[in-house]
Amino acid sequence: MGASAFYDTGWYNEQPGPLIYLGDWLIHHKGDLRGEVTIVDGIKHIGTYALAYSEYLTGVVIPNSVENIESGAFCQTGIKTLTIPNSVKSVGTDAFEECTSLIDLNIGKGVEKIGKRGFKNCSSIVNLKIPGNIVSVGQDAFAGCKAVKDLYIEDSEHPLPFDNLNFFDGYSGAEASIETLYLGRDLYSSSQYEEKLSLPKSLKSLTISDGVTRLDNYRFNNRNLESIIVTEGNKYYDSRKECNAIIETSSNKLLFGCKNSTIPYGVATIGEEAFESSYGLKNIGIPGSVITIEDYAFAECLDLENIVISNSVTKLGEAVFVECESLKSVTIGNGIKEIPMGTFYYCDALESIYLVSETPPAVVNEYNFNEEQYKTVDLYVPNGTMAAYKEADVWKEFLNIKEFDATGINTAIINNKKNQKVYDLLGKKVTSPLKELYIIDGKKILKK
Repeated sequence: MGASAFYDTGWYNEQPGPLIYLGDWLIHHKGDLRGEVTIVDGIKHIGTYALAYSEYLTGVVIPNSVENIESGAFCQTGIKTLTIPNSVKSVGTDAFEECTSLIDLNIGKGVEKIGKRGFKNCSSIVNLKIPGNIVSVGQDAFAGCKAVKDLYIEDSEHPLPFDNLNFFDGYSGAEASIETLYLGRDLYSSSQYEEKLSLPKSLKSLTISDGVTRLDNYRFNNRNLESIIVTEGNKYYDSRKECNAIIETSSNKLLFGCKNSTIPYGVATIGEEAFESSYGLKNIGIPGSVITIEDYAFAECLDLENIVISNSVTKLGEAVFVECESLKSVTIGNGIKEIPMGTFYYCDALESIYLVSETPPAVVNEYNFNEEQYKTVDLYVPNGTMAAYKEADVWKEFLNIKEFDATGINTAIINNKKNQKVYDLLGKKVTSPLKELYIIDGKKILKK
């Protein structure tokens, strides 16, 4: 029922106001509304544009009898706090559009549908919870809600279209700087092109709850991520041993990490782009259970200084360390038979490479080493193999080839946490360091 249905009729003019009711409908108001108003109990419907454009209206008390808030009911009002009671089932198109003063929003658990532009340009909301009963979110429902820092999407078996939530990079109105995200259900693209969901670059803390069953449609921006938690009840993913990462349980594949991640023993694969752009990640250990490191796994980790690839790793994807501009030292285990294209492209700070294999691994020359690196990087190869490396394609271009005792290396894989396990290149746990060469916190130390 529209706000002007009975406007300026004899009946309308006789109503005392300031709110105009008809049956169980709130249909309009009289004069300028100021401060807070209370809707009488028993009203079930707040009509189309009923209180719209009331710029001096700062608050509204909605009774538990209300079931529907119609299109534009409160658009462009000055309300600052809003509690939608559990009795409400639907919030209409433009219902709260451009309520730019709205700071505190509490959406009731009974809400099932939010229409197009329902809360568009509510630019002062900081904390937002999406209740689990919501099954439909219209286009641009939260576009322009750029102040939201904490987003809590409650657990539910009903997936939601992420491109209508407007909090994810690459979509209309995606201006919010989300720092904390609790994800309790699957999100999907309503586009026919099945576009991937890109989490915001501002994200610092991520919790994946039991309701999430798929993450293959996500693209993580790890730039500022500090904390990743998967709740224990999730059947598909885990963050075992408080590793600060997301692991696909069935395959033991680490999908996404952050600067504070550790890679627990048992992980078999480090996934594509798993740590890409993890700023602040300086050193990370790769345990002896890892077999495959996929494309771009550590790409653009601008602070990564040292990496040790254990002997268990037999396959590197393309551009695994591309643009790791602070990378100084690399140790490559004897399981690697080929170094693919772009592995060390733009790793201009590289100072030393330790190769454990007696047989020189093949190198795809394109986009790997440059002329300056051939002159300045120290290449360490196992005792007795210098001649082989000096004849091998690409390796022979290095001017500073040196031999070392590879059989005596225990490359301790250390992460930035207390009470961590240490593994050598064979993936065996080291409990009592011997008088050998170790790599501790990324630095080569000879224990005497």
